[in-house]
Amino acid sequence: GVPRKTQCAPTREMVLAKGKLPDDARDPDAVVKFERPKLAYEDIPPDLWSLGALMCSFVGMSFKWKGLTWVGFAFAVAALCNKRTHDADTKQIITGSVFAFSALLIGAMNAWQGAKARALITGDEL
Repeated sequence: GVPRKTQCAPTREMVLAKGKLPDDARDPDAVVKFERPKLAYEDIPPDLWSLGALMCSFVGMSFKWKGLTWVGFAFAVAALCNKRTHDADTKQIITGSVFAFSALLIGAMNAWQGAKARALITGDEL
């Protein structure tokens, strides 16, 4: 086959005048720098990573599920990495992180105490 010639819309010649096209309706003097709105304490949305850390750590510590306490700790690390000043309350993140770390610590101490108690029962040394 013979290639077809495509028809293009007629082009209008635009001449740049000081970096602005003649048909451009935008006004460069009207550009205003964006400023993030300040939120009141009551308007700050809850940080879901911290909430997940708090919930997983609490359930893991209550039922002695080590895997869930590690998930809570991972959520706490994610909350710390995802902290932005405009949408995260520092108190929420600190509470979730401290609770996750303390759940891991309590789980480790319970495991050490359990090993110590088993060693006393069986007569083995720790």
